[in-house]
Amino acid sequence: MEAHERQSVVDQLDSSRDHLTGLIAGLSAEQWRFSPAEGRWSIGQCVEHVTRVEKRVFGLIGKKLQENNPEPAKATPEQKAKDAEVARLIPDRSIPRNAPEPALPTGAWSHGGELVADFEKTRQGTAEFARTSQGALRHYFIPHALFGELDCYQWLLALSLHGLRHARQIEEIKAAPGYPKN
Repeated sequence: MEAHERQSVVDQLDSSRDHLTGLIAGLSAEQWRFSPAEGRWSIGQCVEHVTRVEKRVFGLIGKKLQENNPEPAKATPEQKAKDAEVARLIPDRSIPRNAPEPALPTGAWSHGGELVADFEKTRQGTAEFARTSQGALRHYFIPHALFGELDCYQWLLALSLHGLRHARQIEEIKAAPGYPKN
């Protein structure tokens, strides 16, 4: 990963964390659990989903980098061009997507304090890894359901933008009719 790529992903991880945590600060339990419609996620479910995805993907990146692959593949210019596609499509809320089973919220938290702390701890670990990793992130690939093979840098970029996607969803929830006011 080049220095400008590292800085870009770290900045985006920090920015999406700040945006998301700013939106959820001080919510009541009722606001945390409010769902704008049948089958739509609550704010708590959005935060749980983001946290679950980040933990899962970060674990996959760690496993991939530990593989004893004597000659990992190098990202081609075509592969690197997926950066722009990831940056454009991940935060785009006009395209509905269904989360895979392991990433679905379970509702384990009825109020956000513990979950927010877990999200912040998880994001801190991801950002620290992005800041300090010496691994050849552009040389290791993990399949993505929408994009095909993404290199590990692209997965970090996707994680940062995934937080932004769900911050936007939280903004939609807060603007929905019936959202409880303080």
